[in-house]
Amino acid sequence: MSLLTEFVKLHQSKWMPFISMAISLYCILLLNYDYQHVIILFIWEIFLVMFFALIRMLYANEGLPTAKVYVEKFIWLILGSSLGVFFITISISILSKSFTATSVLDELVGVLEQISILFVGHVEANFSNYFRNNRYKTAEPRNQMISFIHVLVILAFLQLFTVHLIPSYPNLDQAVWGIIALVLVKFFVDLLFTFFQNPTFNSKNSMF
Repeated sequence: MSLLTEFVKLHQSKWMPFISMAISLYCILLLNYDYQHVIILFIWEIFLVMFFALIRMLYANEGLPTAKVYVEKFIWLILGSSLGVFFITISISILSKSFTATSVLDELVGVLEQISILFVGHVEANFSNYFRNNRYKTAEPRNQMISFIHVLVILAFLQLFTVHLIPSYPNLDQAVWGIIALVLVKFFVDLLFTFFQNPTFNSKNSMF
């Protein structure tokens, strides 16, 4: 059994916020990427969080026969899809404030490797800690929707940074400390919601 598998087994999905932060800091400190690259990474991860939240919700059985949770899943699917469209719209708005149409593609090409790593990390985290250990059989569909609150909080910070702080402090987007501060804020938000999605926490504190 690989060291990675052992790490995942011991720490569940708590390592994902650290990987996300490490990738962002690597881009900032070693590759000299600017805040625009970091914004793209954040928004890509937002898409991944929403996508996998819906996947987990659809497979969550709450310890009941699948047929008995169809209606609840359908309601959450409609709500989650609507929120997803709304959050994607906000993400596009944030991108439009930070990039031109051409620069988005240029910046995206610059972070393709990091985007791929994030994708693989989220796939592994969800597979190892939800499907391979059979957690989906007892998970509650509604508790998987906590991820959408997670996304909302991250989008609020991105909106604050790109729409309010940068226009007020034009040099902020060039300040390494400002970009690192944004990365650290996201890291603590990720860590907080990783705790909320811990199966032990959810077994004692249902979302609704």
